Amino acid sequence: MSKALRLSEKWFQRGLWLVALVFASFLIGLGSTVVGDLPRVEHRLALDDFMDRAAAQAFAAFWFEEGYARWLAVNPERKVPMRWGTAAAPRRFIDAWGTQPLADSDLSLTDIYGAETVARLRDGIAAAPRWGIREGQGVLMTRLYNEFTISIVLQEMLSGYFPPTATLQEAYRRTIALIPNYAFPITLPEETTEP
Repeated sequence: MSKALRLSEKWFQRGLWLVALVFASFLIGLGSTVVGDLPRVEHRLALDDFMDRAAAQAFAAFWFEEGYARWLAVNPERKVPMRWGTAAAPRRFIDAWGTQPLADSDLSLTDIYGAETVARLRDGIAAAPRWGIREGQGVLMTRLYNEFTISIVLQEMLSGYFPPTATLQEAYRRTIALIPNYAFPITLPEETTEP
C-alpha cells in the first residue's frame, strides 16, 4: 500500500513540474512581449492616434447643418435654438423653431401661442447673450453661484424670513455687496411691513 502511495506522489510531483514549466514558458513569452513593446512606450500618443479625422469632420459638417435641424425638430417646445443658422441661411434654425410640429401632433408653437408671441420669444432668444449674462460678468456670476446668494434669499423668503415684496430688494443688496466699488447703486423704496 505504501508503494502505491509513493508511486502516485511521484506522478503528482512530475505533474507539478510540468505545470511549473508550462507556467514559466508563459511568463517568459509574456516578458518578451512586454520587452518587445518597450520602444512603443516611448512614443507619445496624439489625438490623431485615436480619431479618424475625416469621419470627425464629416460628422461636424452633418451636425452643424442637417443634424442640428433634425435635433431641433424633436420636441422643439423643450429646446431653445442656440445656433441661429448656417453660413448660407443665417436665421435658418431660429426662424424654423416656432413652426416645427410639437410632439405627437401637427400643431406648432405658432399654432398654439400665435405668431406674435412666438416672434417675441424668438427675437428675445436671438437678442440675449449666449450664456444669459453680459460679457465680463462671469466672475460675478461665479460668485453668485458659489456662494448660493440667490438660493439663500429664496429659501429665506420661503421660510418666512422675508416677505415676497422684500425678497427682490434683498437679492439686489446681496448681489451688489459682491461687486467691489459698485458705482451705480439704486435707491430702493423703504420696505413696508405687512400687517
